[in-house]
Amino acid sequence: MRLRPRQMIMIVAALVMAVVLWVQLSGPSEPTHNGKSLSEWLDERRPTPAGPIVLTDEAEQAVREIGPEAIPFLLDWVQRTDSTTSQSLRYRVGIPIPLNDVWRARGLYGFRALGDAAEPAIPELVEMALKSDDRDVQGAATNSLTNNHPLAVKLLIEALQSGDSEIRFNAALVLGRLRPPEAIEPLTKALADSEHGVRGISAMGLGFYSPDKLPQETIDELQRLAGDSDKESGLAAEHALKMLGLYQAADVNSEDE
Repeated sequence: MRLRPRQMIMIVAALVMAVVLWVQLSGPSEPTHNGKSLSEWLDERRPTPAGPIVLTDEAEQAVREIGPEAIPFLLDWVQRTDSTTSQSLRYRVGIPIPLNDVWRARGLYGFRALGDAAEPAIPELVEMALKSDDRDVQGAATNSLTNNHPLAVKLLIEALQSGDSEIRFNAALVLGRLRPPEAIEPLTKALADSEHGVRGISAMGLGFYSPDKLPQETIDELQRLAGDSDKESGLAAEHALKMLGLYQAADVNSEDE
């Protein structure tokens, strides 16, 4: 008997779910606190008045009590990827295949809760944020670094000097999302990078800062780049100036010249 396409899809979906379940059950046991596993604590979240979802106070404290023992699990979860087959079955066919976005979210919430105790994981998280081929993993690693630990900021700033333009691009992208004060000067220098993509993403990153935090030198460099002959980086600088509420000032300066 020949199977219909729908039956074949259901069989493939069942196999995918079986593999996912086997992987989850065959790994080492998660650390626990007060009778709950690490992942159970990381699913306890609440909304805030400002909008973002955060761990409950009890869950955050539980993760801190678990401490560095959580790090190997959190690193594993942050870098979990989804196969093209799983994504197609979920989004195109509509079969509720479990994806790893749930695990990536648990990982990043866990690292945020650990705070300074997450320091041993920072080099690997920075490596993921800079070099992973999977955008979901890059995003999860970046969001795991939002505590702006000094080591993470240092490694990212150093990456702006890489000979690989893709790494420089990703470093500027991550620093723009994190917005550490220490990155303002390096991002300003990156506005003169040899690659237009790095110039543009550095400009966009600076646009996320509060304008009163940026020195006049940075504003001047953004205005200079906005008039650059390279259209792509020039438009990025224009957009950054608009985000900062300074685009009209750029126009006036251009007219004065």
